[in-house]
Amino acid sequence: MQEPLSERAAQFLAWLKDGVPVEAGSRKFWVFSRGEAKERLKELISEERYVEAKEFARALSQTYLPSAKYVTKSFRVSFPSYLWLVKRASEERTTFTELIRSFMASELEQILRNLNSTSESSQYPTEKLREVEDALKEWRKQDVKDRAQTLRLQMPYFPEMSLTLWEACIEEIIESTLRKGSIAGFEEETRKLLAQTRIPDEVTIRCLHETYPEHLQAELVRSNSDLSLEFNFRFMAWGPLNKDHRAIAAQDELNEVFGQDKLEQLLIILNLPFREEKPSWFKMNLLSGKIALLESKEVFFNGVEIPAKRNQKGWENFIIKILRMFKDETEKVKEQLDVALSQEEYKEVQELTNSLAILTRRGKIIRYGIDSLRLLMGGKSQVVSFNLPEIVLAAWEAFGTGSLEALIERGGN
Repeated sequence: MQEPLSERAAQFLAWLKDGVPVEAGSRKFWVFSRGEAKERLKELISEERYVEAKEFARALSQTYLPSAKYVTKSFRVSFPSYLWLVKRASEERTTFTELIRSFMASELEQILRNLNSTSESSQYPTEKLREVEDALKEWRKQDVKDRAQTLRLQMPYFPEMSLTLWEACIEEIIESTLRKGSIAGFEEETRKLLAQTRIPDEVTIRCLHETYPEHLQAELVRSNSDLSLEFNFRFMAWGPLNKDHRAIAAQDELNEVFGQDKLEQLLIILNLPFREEKPSWFKMNLLSGKIALLESKEVFFNGVEIPAKRNQKGWENFIIKILRMFKDETEKVKEQLDVALSQEEYKEVQELTNSLAILTRRGKIIRYGIDSLRLLMGGKSQVVSFNLPEIVLAAWEAFGTGSLEALIERGGN
């Protein structure tokens, strides 16, 4: 006897063969002919097995009519499989929906050809198979209106971030914002802007631990034919960019000090939109680098192969390789500090110790980004969704491979 089927696949086969789907347990179903189901119902009643008899009676009392209405299908894939999907869609200048549609449609068209040309075709009424073919053709022709694809990644969760690391991220954001403003010749103005931006206190930061998805993000960024992976920390700005009484007062003060044109110019330089309706965010990079997927499905980050999630030794070596340049820079500054100390150049000592403090802080942040990357590589974390006719989905689940991830990994072949 064949393996039990999913509910939708069993209902579709029951409709196609004028049969009956009966639950087999664990949300799986057998498909019986109506004659077999009636006979089995009588046997169960005669054996006083009323609970099982009730299932057969329920199944016989219902009908399933698949329609051509559109339903949403969502499924989970591993990060390497998602990366392959992004890469293929980018190469073919298409969308996920169009790419998956071509894979599923090709497989289903072959299945329907086989059903129509073998002895099995007598089991399935031609008019019902034609309903599937017609819905499939219509689906093939449908335009995908929204071609924009957000490549923000689904994280199962982010690794625990200590309070000191949150504070380090905020310090990093403030310093990088100040550097950006200073380079553009707006050092004093940037300082005043940051002075009006309320930094979350300890209680607020602890509360933010419960809302990681809003403040920690993983995303893929396209640059020509290359893909980069980024982990970002987002810090909400309280103050002149929010619409509350403090913000309005601060905004009036900054407009008076800078002039509105200069303030808006500064916000453009700092990449902070001048909004009153919604809060604005400072964004800081935790970890970023070029990510590549080989044909053999190995994933590389900045030219270094990413090991399997459970390979502890592999991850230790990966961390060493990724941080090598960072470590070399730290050692170089330490050597300069030793020389400055020996020569009692205390102004230089001050600058070098500040550089080491920044490098040490940055090292902790990068390590946290690597921990996030490790989480991303484990399990089926990425969700892909698309729309298709219900009857097409049911036919594919009944006769197709049953695994969209397997279909994606084979490239639709």
